[in-house]
Amino acid sequence: MARSGIYKSDVLRARDRLVADGRYPSIDAVRRELGDTGSKGTIHRFLKEIDEEQGGDRPGVAQAHVSEALTELVARLAERLREEAGERVQVLEAAQAARLAELAAEREALQRELAVQSDARAQAEGLHAGLLRLHEALQATSNRLQLDLADRSRDLAGTQERLADRVRHTESLEEKNRHAQKSLEHFRQASREQREQEARQHEQQVQYLQGELHTLRQALAVKQHEAIAANQDNARLVQQVAALQARQREDEEALRGHAARQEEWASRQSEAAAAAAEQAHELAHAQARAESLAADFEELRAARLAAAAVQRQTELDLAGARAMVQGQQQVLDQLLAPLKAAQQAARPVDDLGVPAAENRKTGES
Repeated sequence: MARSGIYKSDVLRARDRLVADGRYPSIDAVRRELGDTGSKGTIHRFLKEIDEEQGGDRPGVAQAHVSEALTELVARLAERLREEAGERVQVLEAAQAARLAELAAEREALQRELAVQSDARAQAEGLHAGLLRLHEALQATSNRLQLDLADRSRDLAGTQERLADRVRHTESLEEKNRHAQKSLEHFRQASREQREQEARQHEQQVQYLQGELHTLRQALAVKQHEAIAANQDNARLVQQVAALQARQREDEEALRGHAARQEEWASRQSEAAAAAAEQAHELAHAQARAESLAADFEELRAARLAAAAVQRQTELDLAGARAMVQGQQQVLDQLLAPLKAAQQAARPVDDLGVPAAENRKTGES
C-alpha cells in the first residue's frame, strides 16, 4: 500500500540503489523503487536538491552534467512517450469498457428474451402435454364407446335372432291356420255339395231319405260338432296369431328403439371424432408455435455467438495495442542503453555524502 508521504532520505536511498544497479534514476524509476509512493513533483524536487548538493560537494561532477542533461532529456522524452502510450491504452481500455458494457447490456437483453422464450416454450410444452392427456382421454372414451357399441350390436343381433325365431314361429302358425282354413273350406264345400246332392235326390228318394233322415241327422250333428270344434280351433289360432302379431309389433318397436340408440351412438361417435380432429388441429398449431419459438431461440443464440465474437475481436485489438506499447518501450530502452552505459562510466567512484538535512519530511503525498 502507498504511504501518505515520502522523505528525501527515501528518495536518496532509492536513487543510490538504481545507480548501483546500473539504471538511470529517473522520476518513474525512483517512484517504482519506492513502491509507487509519492508524487512526481516531490520526487523531481528531491532529485534536483540531491544533484545540487552532490554537485557542490564533489569535484568532477560538472563533467557529467552534459551527459546527465542529455540523459534527463531522453528520460523525459521516454516518459512523454510512455504517458502518450498510457493515454492511448487508457482510451482503448475506455472504449473496450464501453464496448463491454454495451455487450453486457445486449447479453442481458438476450438473456431476458431467452428467458421469455424459455417460458413460452415451457407453456407450449404444458399445452402439448395437456393436449396429449386430452387425446388419451378422448381415445379412452372412444374405446369405451366402441365397446359399448359392440355390446349393443351383440344385443341387437340377439334380439334380431329372437325376432327371426318369432317370425318363423308366426309363419308356422300362419301356415297351420291356412291349412285349417283350407280344411274348413274343403269341409264346407263338401257339405254344400252333399246338401245339393241330397236336395237333388230329395225328390227321387223322399221315402228313402225319410228312412235315412234320422241317420243323416245324427251324422249332421256329428259334423256340426266337428265344425264347432274346427271353429273353436280356428278362433284359438286367430287369437294366437293376434298375440304373435302383437309381440311382433313390440319386437319391431324394440328394434326401432335399438336402431335409434344405434344412430345416437353413431352421432356421438361422429361428434367425438370431430372433437378429436379439432384437438389434433390445435395440437398441430401448438407444435407449429413451439417450432417457431425454437427458431427464435436459435436466432438469439446466433446473435449471442456473434456478440461473443465481437468481444473476442475487441480483446485481440486491445492486446495488439498493448503489444505495440511494449514494443515502443523496448525501443526506448534500446535508445537509453548507450546513455546509461556512458553515465555509468562517468559516475565518480568516491563515497556519496549524506547532507544533514536529509531527514527533513516533505509532507507531500
